[in-house]
Amino acid sequence: MTFIISKAQILFGKILILPPRLLDTKNYSMKRIFILLLVSVYTAQGQDISIKWNEPTTNVFTEQSFDVLSFEGASYTNGENPIPEFCTRIQLNSWDVDNIRLTNIIVKEVSSNELAILNRINAEDKFVINGGVAGENGSPYLSLCVASVRYNLTSRRYEKLISATVAWGLSPASFANKTNTFGSNSVLANGSWYKVSVANNGIYKITPSYLQEIGLGIGVQISGLAVFGNGMGELPERNNRFRYDDLQENGTFVLDQNQDGVFNGNDYLLFYGRASKQWSYDYDSDRFNHLNNNYSENNYYFVTTTQGSGKRVGSVSYNPGTPTHTVTSFDDHQFYELDKTNLLGTGRRWFGELFDFQLSYNFNFGFPNIDVNEPVKIFTRAVARSSSSSTRMNVSTGGLVVSDFSFGAIAGSGYVSESSDRAQFVATSSNVALTVSYNNNLNPSSIAWLDYIEVVAKRNLVYTSDALLFRDSKSVGPNNVAEYKISNYPSTAQIWDVTSHLSPQLAVPSVQGNEAVFKAPADSLREFIVLNGSSFSEPGKVGPIANQDLHGMSPVDFVIVSHKNFLSEANKLAEFHRTRDNYRVAVIELGSVYNEFSSGAQDITAIKDLMRNLYEKAQAPEDKPTYLLLFGDASYDYKNRIDPNHNFVPVYQSPASFSYNSSYSTDDFFGFLDPSEGGSMYSESLDLSIGRFPVKTVSEARVAVDKIINYTTSTEAFGSWRNSVLMVTDDVDAAWERSLTITPELKSRQLETRYPALNFQKIYTDAYIQSSSAGSQRYPEAREELFRKVAAGNLMTLYVGHGGEVGWATERVLQLEDINAWDNIVNMPVFVTITCEFSRLDDPKRVSAGEQLFNNNKGGTIALFSTTRAVGSNSALNLNNIFLDTVFARGQNGAYQKMGDVIRNTKNQAFGDDKLKFSLLGDPALQMAIPEYQVVNTHINGVPMGLSNDTIKALSKVSLKGEVRDLTGAVISDFQGSVFPNIFDKKVAKQTLLNDGQGSPVFFQEFENTIYRGEASVQNGLFEYEFIVPLDISYNVDYGKLNYYADNNEVDAHGSATDILVGGLNTNAAADKVGPDIELFINDRSFVSGGITNSSPVIYVEVFDSSGINTVGNGIGHDIIAVLDDNTNNTFVLNDYYDADLNSFQSGKIQYPLQGLEPGEHKLLFRVWDVYNNPSETVINFIVSESSELQISRVLNWPNPFTTYTEFQFEHNRASEPLDVQVQIFSVSGQIIKSINQRMQATGNRVTGISWDGRDQYGDQIAKGVYVYKLKVKSQLDNAYAEKIEKLVILR
Repeated sequence: MTFIISKAQILFGKILILPPRLLDTKNYSMKRIFILLLVSVYTAQGQDISIKWNEPTTNVFTEQSFDVLSFEGASYTNGENPIPEFCTRIQLNSWDVDNIRLTNIIVKEVSSNELAILNRINAEDKFVINGGVAGENGSPYLSLCVASVRYNLTSRRYEKLISATVAWGLSPASFANKTNTFGSNSVLANGSWYKVSVANNGIYKITPSYLQEIGLGIGVQISGLAVFGNGMGELPERNNRFRYDDLQENGTFVLDQNQDGVFNGNDYLLFYGRASKQWSYDYDSDRFNHLNNNYSENNYYFVTTTQGSGKRVGSVSYNPGTPTHTVTSFDDHQFYELDKTNLLGTGRRWFGELFDFQLSYNFNFGFPNIDVNEPVKIFTRAVARSSSSSTRMNVSTGGLVVSDFSFGAIAGSGYVSESSDRAQFVATSSNVALTVSYNNNLNPSSIAWLDYIEVVAKRNLVYTSDALLFRDSKSVGPNNVAEYKISNYPSTAQIWDVTSHLSPQLAVPSVQGNEAVFKAPADSLREFIVLNGSSFSEPGKVGPIANQDLHGMSPVDFVIVSHKNFLSEANKLAEFHRTRDNYRVAVIELGSVYNEFSSGAQDITAIKDLMRNLYEKAQAPEDKPTYLLLFGDASYDYKNRIDPNHNFVPVYQSPASFSYNSSYSTDDFFGFLDPSEGGSMYSESLDLSIGRFPVKTVSEARVAVDKIINYTTSTEAFGSWRNSVLMVTDDVDAAWERSLTITPELKSRQLETRYPALNFQKIYTDAYIQSSSAGSQRYPEAREELFRKVAAGNLMTLYVGHGGEVGWATERVLQLEDINAWDNIVNMPVFVTITCEFSRLDDPKRVSAGEQLFNNNKGGTIALFSTTRAVGSNSALNLNNIFLDTVFARGQNGAYQKMGDVIRNTKNQAFGDDKLKFSLLGDPALQMAIPEYQVVNTHINGVPMGLSNDTIKALSKVSLKGEVRDLTGAVISDFQGSVFPNIFDKKVAKQTLLNDGQGSPVFFQEFENTIYRGEASVQNGLFEYEFIVPLDISYNVDYGKLNYYADNNEVDAHGSATDILVGGLNTNAAADKVGPDIELFINDRSFVSGGITNSSPVIYVEVFDSSGINTVGNGIGHDIIAVLDDNTNNTFVLNDYYDADLNSFQSGKIQYPLQGLEPGEHKLLFRVWDVYNNPSETVINFIVSESSELQISRVLNWPNPFTTYTEFQFEHNRASEPLDVQVQIFSVSGQIIKSINQRMQATGNRVTGISWDGRDQYGDQIAKGVYVYKLKVKSQLDNAYAEKIEKLVILR
């Protein structure tokens, strides 16, 4: 089938494709369309812009850097282009905007430094404007980006823009903002339907037996037979481009052989089916161009017998007048395109034959009855990878080269150079044989790939087969009439006019001998098919379609589009949001989206059109959809060429495919819903908050949903970890990389002032000592600190620096094996990664670190705001700043934003294509666990805050009071729970160490030293507590920080006070010479010294001291420490891990996770100081199991011997893992006496509490004597198994 393009359809440099249906029914002429343009009346509008230029800077991707020009707020749409863009959004009062331009332009010649950078590119001779009218929640904006440099052809100088006025006109009838109208219901809402497929253009036949096979019955009334389907190729991405809404009925021809009105016997139905890959015709260039389909190899149609009277092919009588052209030949076109290789695993471009060892390939195109007097036109496109620009490709036929073109050398980050050529030649036979050859200029490293070959030839209009599809471009013109003459025409043949493919019409010719003649208007290109006989193609059988009606959906807040495999978990999540958030949630299976919005074929635009349908039908703003969750992983391979593949819910792939820097994948495509959007995503505004679950299995889907429910509802998920924000940065290997630390540091200073209740923890790797070995560098202390902070929990973990799919930083601060070992299900952070492709989710050959983090069934993360491709450093840092300004802010309703809203609002404030490379892996309707209410300290030492001038001194006893308040400032009088105070000494000054000798230091401060961390009861919203200040505080007087977290297992609150003075010494303090009492364990209290554990056990300590425990860390040697194996290099500082017991400053607990211990025996020394600096220490021994297989030891029962009660106990190496335990008691002769089965999950490595009363299976006491028991243990996680046999003695 062919699209028709006239000169009148080329508006503002864009080719608009009007469907033939409109051309047929409305008979648009060029004159009429031009009149529409001429009557547009513009009203001048404008806004001034100005640019403040900076010195040039460096834009860095994963392994490449580019010098670029710079100004405040610069946007880099293509990171390799040194010319930044000035981007802005201007609110409008009308959608009807056109003629966007710059006026009042003021420029300045570039500097010598800037000129040196610009000399490597070819700049435009004008300030190019990209973008146009966009919308956000239905309101129009002018969203545009202006190239900031031009080349002045007169002065031959580069000029940079200083200021200008952005001007535009208002048109009362803007063609660009035409919308589609969505129907109120789908035809699939009722009746019986069966889905069939077609691969090629042609006539397809359905027989009674076929109808019976597909389950639509026998003896069907012919009048009810119908075929629906849209016959389009790939859907247009721009929202205002034409596409059919819902399924359209196609005209069919039905032959009722016995005239009984029943579809039986030799009856049959014919319909015209169109391929998924189509052709368009451009009048200006007189060219046919093939249109590949990136998503589907087939088109689909729907057969039904229950929709009333079917639409039939009717006869047409043109009566066009006197012929202006006689047509005895026609245009035939074929193309060859083998999409088997995606060169970089990114983007939507695929290629075929590889020219490396084999440098030529042969292709044959058959054109029966070819017109040898007309030239054959070919178009060849290919790509090559070569370091030189002297490689070429040619196309020959019969030994004669008819096309020859060259490739440029690869440059920048481009993987290949692309080239093409159009040529024509005269064929000598109906078989057009082409040879495509690559000349690598004797460089074996130069290779090439064929993209496609198009061949267009004239054929004589002679009927030779069952179906002849033809069209003629030469006869087309205003008021033209064509007379078609078909030779060898059978008397039983039919001619269908299929220009309007949904409504074919029978053209009735006059037949003289074997020649058929008919006339038709030729003001536009028409397409016909001659058919004869009964050997038609049969459509492929796909399957029955259940009734559905997405068009008739009620308004919803949240849409979950799920692959069919994950529907049960998607519905579980939907029910959770309905219950908890009172959201209207719809779970929609992906296939049903395709059925209604892309005629059954995979096409990502169908998902967007589903959302546009809901968006445009909303009668009120609150009825517009807000959230979209794509439930399933994605792949850059839409057509399953890679095995295994995981294209469960497709993601948008960029046309750019030859560079990791310029290509991208994004889910943002589905969220641009306003009429003019869909063409310039980097400057448009999202109307939806979008997230994705990158799950591949039902198990992963279940884990994702369960983690969300646990994160939101579990009482164990409450905790002061919700006050912590962890910021991690890369080190400085080059001077420019200082920005990777200083930029987030400067932003953190703003956030600390804006959100004082949050504690910003900083792991700037260059502030740690670097270790080197075997030519590589590491930061072991920073790495260990990261693991400890994640294990302890934090609200958000942010990383800025180099990275990729396998981790962070070249120093391997974070690696895949680390992610999979994390066990933090009750305190999972949100991860934010300002790095390259950490969460690339569309590579079927690798599961990225971000995906593994999300799918960790023991925790990992609750969601990621993360990168899916390489990003430029400048735009990424800018986006990070916008994100941090957004993420902690409350919305207009006073509530914190949901995660999808955070990323939507962030992106809507940013420009450039790098913003498209950030995605939300998580639930867009989930709120980050920021405490909702306020904790306010009201009194210090009995004096109201604000009136007290007291200073917290060393060894002084401090009493504090406070309240839990709602957002209005009122005390929550029914709040019964606990408050967790964390009292900090003054900030500690730090700096980066310039480990690699690059740049200058970054100076920063942290509240690092804890004076007191405790827990106090909250009654009726009020609390009070006291503690003794450690001797080791810093004595200089300055401001410390009171930080609070409170919860009642239903809601939580936080707050702080930063106007508390800390310093000095209480010289009247009472004496204390006794150190703390210590109880030291591994994992939990049941552990016995010398027991076994796994390689990552937890140090567990309970301590008591009448004066309290010193946790400050200022005094040399006064930290709470643990020393492993008498090696002072294995000393762990535990100050931050001490938590006081409820309502007590005298006792508390420490839990500290160890990581990656070697198998074998270990010794742990623990030392602690009280606030008077009196020390105590103790030692414990333990054994790390040598195997990851389940092992048990120290199997015993106690007491033993016993009379009427004993308990079985054992140790194992799978700490805290759920276990199935069986104890079987046997007589010495082997007779089973008793079986005890229990499910156990101890908090550590020791299991107790399996009791037995000495009775048999029937409840009878057994005789005294010696018995044998077998302990069997099986892991519920991986079914690992272990058993041991021991003896017991019963006394009577």
